[in-house]
Amino acid sequence: MDVLAVLSLAIAPGVFWLWFFYRRDKLEPEPAHLIARTFFLGILVALPIVIAQSFFLFLPAFILYAIIAPITEEYGKFAVVRYGIYNNAEFNEPMDGIVYGAASALGFATIENIGYLLGSYFAPEEALGEGASAGDAVLFLFIMRSLLSVPGHAIWASFWGYALGRAKFTFPPFRGNRMIRDGLTLAMVSHGLFNGLLLLHPVLALGALIVIGVGWRMTFRRISAARAASSQDPES
Repeated sequence: MDVLAVLSLAIAPGVFWLWFFYRRDKLEPEPAHLIARTFFLGILVALPIVIAQSFFLFLPAFILYAIIAPITEEYGKFAVVRYGIYNNAEFNEPMDGIVYGAASALGFATIENIGYLLGSYFAPEEALGEGASAGDAVLFLFIMRSLLSVPGHAIWASFWGYALGRAKFTFPPFRGNRMIRDGLTLAMVSHGLFNGLLLLHPVLALGALIVIGVGWRMTFRRISAARAASSQDPES
């Protein structure tokens, strides 16, 4: 396995899940160039997120990954949509919040995935465990992150993305602001719970599967609600 193959594996899940969420927007699909732009902004926002997290490296790993990382990452991905596409005329139905939220989140998840898989590929042999190869480690990480962490980022983004999509068409504005705050908080808490369970104990890590399962259920409910609201929106 060469570096190009590792990069392809790292990028593939983000592209697949982006296609998956894009296909959920059946009423009025968003322009592909805006989806692509939001995806790449999600990649770019990783840099300020990493810089922000670097100020907290002195903290214990659990606090860093279960509290600081979810707060900085969810807000960074949220900011891409709130300040990059929210006021665009194409953001004209509740479902758009979920689609653009997923695009931003999956851009971030893709650059994160590249870092993890390349890190595993270039890890020293003694760090891989007896009998394990770099290729085996990369494939294991690819499968686990493709099914959990990468779609997880899109799931959490659906919470604040749905809130953004509804808030834009909610009056008075303070009600919409409360929706956004609640959606962002739910995303941060869910993300933190997922990370925390993975860190605490191998047995408790199974709980992360439950978090993802419940997250998918909540996401599909939001997709259904957003579609229904979009179909009733006179501007759609």
